[in-house]
Amino acid sequence: MKLVNQFIACSILLLIVLGCRVGDKSASAMSVQADTPIKTLRLKDTLTICAVGDIMIGSAYPSASNLPPKDGINSFKQVKPFLKGDLVFGNLEGCFLDSGKSTKCKDTIGNSCFAFRMPERYAGIIKDAGFNLFSIANNHVGDFGLRGRNKTVQILDSLNIKYAGLQSYPSSIFEVDSIKYAFCAFAPNENTVSINNLDSARALVEELKKRANIVIVSFHGGAEGSKFEHVTRKKEIFYQENRGNVYE
Repeated sequence: MKLVNQFIACSILLLIVLGCRVGDKSASAMSVQADTPIKTLRLKDTLTICAVGDIMIGSAYPSASNLPPKDGINSFKQVKPFLKGDLVFGNLEGCFLDSGKSTKCKDTIGNSCFAFRMPERYAGIIKDAGFNLFSIANNHVGDFGLRGRNKTVQILDSLNIKYAGLQSYPSSIFEVDSIKYAFCAFAPNENTVSINNLDSARALVEELKKRANIVIVSFHGGAEGSKFEHVTRKKEIFYQENRGNVYE
């Protein structure tokens, strides 16, 4: 019995010693944590968004003779100093695709129809200019069908350029310098997020407002040409397409 009591006493003493060591270690760790300065996340007090309109720097369809001098490398030379900001936005008016014919235009010689197919290498020129956000909701993104649209988003993804506007890609949510942005784009054209379904557009924007600090909305609509330079506040029909009431 005496031996058992000695064993119990030794066991209790061992637990106390171990407990003190663990306690000392925890106290030391707490002391280190207390002495470590807390890093405060500092948000920028100024955001810069640079936005331009349509971008199409050269189409190889129907002929490569339409491409710009020096293969387009100087396309943004004069404006590149101004293309600076947290976001540099444009409307990508066409697709990136190296080959293929358009089913949109039967007349590839005259000026009655235009189909834009930018060489895939031109995406690097646009990236180098500073662009990091694109609307792909417009009347030329589908000039070469699903193949052209798929290749375009594949290339934009590879360059880490954000985009939205197709029914398959209605919006994009991303962060820049700890600010969460949401972006959506609308157009009246096939396979794009419709500018004419206002209830659906409102619902999309409201949903994005719940998920981001800043929501950016772009649309591509209205008739084109010198006869349509002013907003009519009415539905505009152009080439038998309902281009929407852009005032709404």
